[in-house]
Amino acid sequence: MTDNCASIFGNNIPCSYSRFVSNENNDKEENSVLVYNSCAWERTSVVTLDGSAKLNPIVKQSLKPRKSLYSEGFSDVAAPNEKYLAVASNVPELGLSLLEPINETLKVPATVRHTSGGLFVLENAFIKASFNESGQLYELTDIKTGRQFVSKPETGNNFVIYEDIPLYWDAWDVEIYTSEKSKACKTAHVEIVDNGPLISSIYIKVNVGEKSILQQWVSLSATSPILEFETEVDWKESHKLLKVEFNWDISSDFASYDTQFGYVSRPNHKNTSWDMAKFEVCGHKFADLSEYGSGVSLFNDCLYGFSCFGKKMTMSLLRAPKAPDANCDIKVHSFRYGVYPHATSFPDPNVIREAYSFNTPLQTIVVDENIAHDIKSMLSKQKNTFKLQNAPNVVLDTIKLAEPELKSYESCISDDVKETITVSTSGSNNLVQDTLQYKDASISNETKKIVLRMYESCGGHAIAHLSTILNIKSIYKCDMMENIVGNIEKTNSGAYEIQFKPFEVITLLIHLE
Repeated sequence: MTDNCASIFGNNIPCSYSRFVSNENNDKEENSVLVYNSCAWERTSVVTLDGSAKLNPIVKQSLKPRKSLYSEGFSDVAAPNEKYLAVASNVPELGLSLLEPINETLKVPATVRHTSGGLFVLENAFIKASFNESGQLYELTDIKTGRQFVSKPETGNNFVIYEDIPLYWDAWDVEIYTSEKSKACKTAHVEIVDNGPLISSIYIKVNVGEKSILQQWVSLSATSPILEFETEVDWKESHKLLKVEFNWDISSDFASYDTQFGYVSRPNHKNTSWDMAKFEVCGHKFADLSEYGSGVSLFNDCLYGFSCFGKKMTMSLLRAPKAPDANCDIKVHSFRYGVYPHATSFPDPNVIREAYSFNTPLQTIVVDENIAHDIKSMLSKQKNTFKLQNAPNVVLDTIKLAEPELKSYESCISDDVKETITVSTSGSNNLVQDTLQYKDASISNETKKIVLRMYESCGGHAIAHLSTILNIKSIYKCDMMENIVGNIEKTNSGAYEIQFKPFEVITLLIHLE
């Protein structure tokens, strides 16, 4: 893959990690850290580094070890060793950046405190989140506007277990009557774990059902308005459904759910039988409940079942069917979800971008100090490989090599090709088999081609401007089979203008010189 990338992009992009990464002495204080942003927009985030960065001056905090429920002792959300934190600022879209030490202190660090009233309060420059001693979200406040999002006297982050016995397909169906028989899970323990300045977190342990245990770390970063829930569950139930519930002070007749290349809206009421049938909705990266001027999005990285009724939004976490596999999902699970309050209505491009960023964290690589200067010099001259402007609602979703182009049909068939048609009759069914003898179809390598796929994400028209540092010979609009259907013209500014209709998916085929 590295060779293919280098053959296409040349020296424009540092494709080979081996060019930069040293396998020796990675724990030196002088070593640098390279950060890669795979999203098509600039990002600032707290990144996690392993023990090799312990002595590096970029490190501003260490996370305490987390005891995992996995027998291996670690998971995606918990590890027995300390992790080290640094701030990656203004990492360019689809680009690289070297982490630099932060000399000044953060203006508003992430903090946590335990009040005399029994609340655990997480706060940063964007939001303040208060949890009671049962681990429930008691308050969620936007610092800038003062908007309070939790519907009183209700709470959020409530774990509820339901009896889940479908009529027919045990591992497939969730019935509408499942919601009629539920039981709230009891919290066993809450404590403060990390206290800034980059990340503050509390630990919550919950007894789920009769046999299962859930533990989670609720974290707030100094650079983000997202309240993150990193969760592990030792799941040992039978015919049960575990959900997490949030009650928001938001008035709306519908909620919105992410799907591929767009979103869908579903009613949050049961006025008709059609509305009642939409009690569980499939969503990808987020579910959003908004009114004019404010809303809350619920992000996730691997959970796809949502429901919303009135002001209550729930996310399905785990099930325990017994057929066809009697031990289906009976094991330890780990997952992440997040709460993102926003002072805008939906659709909002920032919600979609934050959901993408939540699912694709910044990637870090430790690099040798001997070539860090060369990397910095290269990055100072490096412009964006691809940059979309003028349309924040357009998402550049895919960058890939073009599919191999086969030679024409005639050139692939041998001169002595024979066609044999065998017809066999069995009852009323006719089977026709066509047998053709082919030469090996060869792949055309006449030009270097890459494909971009982008879409309009909010349901409106847009005109996007695409620019690149690559030397482009030609650029075409094509279908998803990469058949050319039109040209894309360059504007006077040097960018390519692309017009979008609501939710339109556009694929571009780029021929490089």
